[in-house]
Amino acid sequence: MNKEQLKAKTNQKIDEASAKINEFKAKSASVKEDVQPKYEEGLKELENKKHELKNKLSQLENESEEKWEDAKTFISNTTDSLDKEFSRISAFIS
Repeated sequence: MNKEQLKAKTNQKIDEASAKINEFKAKSASVKEDVQPKYEEGLKELENKKHELKNKLSQLENESEEKWEDAKTFISNTTDSLDKEFSRISAFIS
């Protein structure tokens, strides 16, 4: 995957994360009271991961192809973490 492909994929994941976070926020009223703190914590974690991706993408904007290659692992791990958190939070919605 080259620089432009990685950039496009990362931007897509950031957009997806934003949409899911908004969806989860809209559904927060349907979360049972006893799990609400965990739900809110999960939302914060999603926001943090999304910001990590945005910051990394911004940092790499004018970097060489080699730096982008180095960033692939970070981006991959962060997007995997987002996917896991999406699944975990989805379980709280009744």
